[in-house]
Amino acid sequence: MVVLFVIYLGKVNTKVPAALIAIVVGAVIAFATGAMGFGAVADSFSNIGFYLPLPTFGIFSPEVMSATIPFLPIIIAFSINEVITGIQAVEQAKECGDTFFTTTKPLVISGVASMVGALFGSPLAVGLYWGYPGWKKMNAGTGYHFGLVVLYALVGLTGLSAIINSFIPEAAVLPILVFVGISSYAQ
Repeated sequence: MVVLFVIYLGKVNTKVPAALIAIVVGAVIAFATGAMGFGAVADSFSNIGFYLPLPTFGIFSPEVMSATIPFLPIIIAFSINEVITGIQAVEQAKECGDTFFTTTKPLVISGVASMVGALFGSPLAVGLYWGYPGWKKMNAGTGYHFGLVVLYALVGLTGLSAIINSFIPEAAVLPILVFVGISSYAQ
């Protein structure tokens, strides 16, 4: 977190993204202090393979449905939050001067994507990503986002996530998420 604050608040001009610098510094500290070791890195290579997601229709079983009922207040609150966040993300794009976005289409697409993801075992909802002004400033178009989709698919379907997790300590990533939250709130 200190690295991020120094770079952003100190307006330090870097050629490399500040988040990458923070992750590298965190990883170096973790390996130097022994909090992480190279044995875990070597073990992570055993996870390389191809993992095709299979649909799981067991989520509609009576046991799962009855186990879900106590969590409905949380599910409803998170669902409302996803809708509000989606509307805010669309409004953020409009504030940047892009008026071709409607609110309905992105929300329906992310909702359908969340349901499809759930059928393949994902417990996470797909939400509209905040940060549109940053993407616009970078001139990131469809190709950039498509490249991210391909990268995520490659990492998620091949076991590379285990290798990445063995190099990057969780403690180095969490401050970045906090900083993203602060930046999103400020926008």
